[in-house]
Amino acid sequence: DNMSFVSDIALAFIAFGIGRFFKKETLKETGASVIVITLLEALLAGVLVTVVMYFCFGLDLMLSLLLGAIATATAPASTLMTINQYHARGKFVSVLLQVVALDDVVCLLVFSIVAAIVNAVETGSVSAASVLLPIAYNIGAMILGAVFALILTRLLSSPKRSMDNRLILAIAMLLGLSGLCSIFDISPLLSCMIFGAVYMNMTRDDELYRQINNFTPPIMSIF
Repeated sequence: DNMSFVSDIALAFIAFGIGRFFKKETLKETGASVIVITLLEALLAGVLVTVVMYFCFGLDLMLSLLLGAIATATAPASTLMTINQYHARGKFVSVLLQVVALDDVVCLLVFSIVAAIVNAVETGSVSAASVLLPIAYNIGAMILGAVFALILTRLLSSPKRSMDNRLILAIAMLLGLSGLCSIFDISPLLSCMIFGAVYMNMTRDDELYRQINNFTPPIMSIF
């Protein structure tokens, strides 16, 4: 149980590395298709699980709704690590990476709404905080990721920085961002992905990502 932080750290490194693929020109190219794919793959899974649990297995409707909401989520780590390992590139990979990122947003919204509905049915009252707080925390984490990217851009802008110094600063900020997310019980995926994406769009500094990729194999092995 006390080693659970390793998963957060590994996910932070993975998400930061994937952020490099979210260049402005790539986002313009994929367009609305990513949103359509994300909504269909997430929501259809949720609806299907809810229907099967309720009608085929005879579970309580509220429990079926919760299981359906959970089913909208995907585990991104294995997908991202596979793409990273094989240095996969191309339009399909670009779309896949964006879908993996947006899927977390959809899951967060769906689960918050369903949890509020279940709570209202069970207790007879609706708590706005139970819906809005998780969303607010994640939006705050994403904004924090962008702020960290701006700070890192300033820190690494000096040509006098050694390669080791650049790596230390980047990893320190990644661990700091992951730790802040952990305090509020938020997955570091979205915030670290925004961190990586904003930094890449501001600097086009591919070398830093290569350095971090060379650093992370032992962390991934522990993960």
